[in-house]
Amino acid sequence: MSVLHLHVGLPKCGSTALQKYFRDNRAALLAQGVDYPALSPGHTGNLTPYAFSFRPPEARRWFHQTYPSYDISKAETDLRAALAAPKAPRLLLSSEALIKQSHGVDIDWMAEHFDAVHVHIFFRPRAPLLMSAYEQLLRGGHEQDDVTGFLDRSLQMPEMQLAAYLARWQAFAGKDRTHIYFISNDRPTIERQFLTVLGIDPATMPKPVSRANQAKSAFVHCVLAHASRRNLISTVQQKQRLFAIAAQYDPDPAARLLTPEIAHWIDAAYAEDTDRLLSMQQVMSCKDLETDPETLPRSTTFAEIEALPVFDAAMQQILADGALTQMPGQGA
Repeated sequence: MSVLHLHVGLPKCGSTALQKYFRDNRAALLAQGVDYPALSPGHTGNLTPYAFSFRPPEARRWFHQTYPSYDISKAETDLRAALAAPKAPRLLLSSEALIKQSHGVDIDWMAEHFDAVHVHIFFRPRAPLLMSAYEQLLRGGHEQDDVTGFLDRSLQMPEMQLAAYLARWQAFAGKDRTHIYFISNDRPTIERQFLTVLGIDPATMPKPVSRANQAKSAFVHCVLAHASRRNLISTVQQKQRLFAIAAQYDPDPAARLLTPEIAHWIDAAYAEDTDRLLSMQQVMSCKDLETDPETLPRSTTFAEIEALPVFDAAMQQILADGALTQMPGQGA
């Protein structure tokens, strides 16, 4: 029986590390009947180029900056070829870019190639989920720096309504052919969760999982937002240099942007959706969806950060740093 395993990741949930794990162990997976086709550059998910091809040109900036030599126009052709002639009975595709249904990525046709579809969805409490989405927005160079404004808009987004989101995936290949699996930080490591569904012993994978990317602090994100607004950065290398400079001045590296009060507000806003989601299936629980304020990091706001003398000092060094004023192609 042919099976498509589709991993739908989330920002800051170890997706990049998991995708690198798949890539590093591609030969070992294939030997055990799982094809993870090479459809992407670097360690990004192999379905990510196809997902990004549906976004408008201005929204592809991150991908083009990170992989300037990759021709995204060939993503669909390569994907269709891989699905038409898989190297094993089980084919594995992965991308966190599928989380935003509003991007309109056409994936329905993929199910036609397989007898069954197993969708692996990462769920986490909504407050940290939205905080990660906000941080990704800032890292993408957007000028948005109002947490509450971002959350007001996010609460209305279809992909943030988890019951409707689950229903969308259940209907992907029809309920009789679609199987949903949930990945969570509260359970064993994500690669072990995934390999268990695949029926593979993690001990047979020769290369270990790499350390996941660490979220940046509120201070670093505040500096990034200001640098982006002033057009001080245009390459990934310059952004990494900015992170290093800002970290030297960070008075509280553990502080994040989301306050406990906002977290409670988010949970209250989603209470009805939580009830709908839990009535649809029994795997998840309120614990997986609601925010425990005891687990939230210390929080702060951009206004508080901007009032610190050390913030001005960080911006002055960034303005004086040659690596951030070079044009693309003129150095690191």
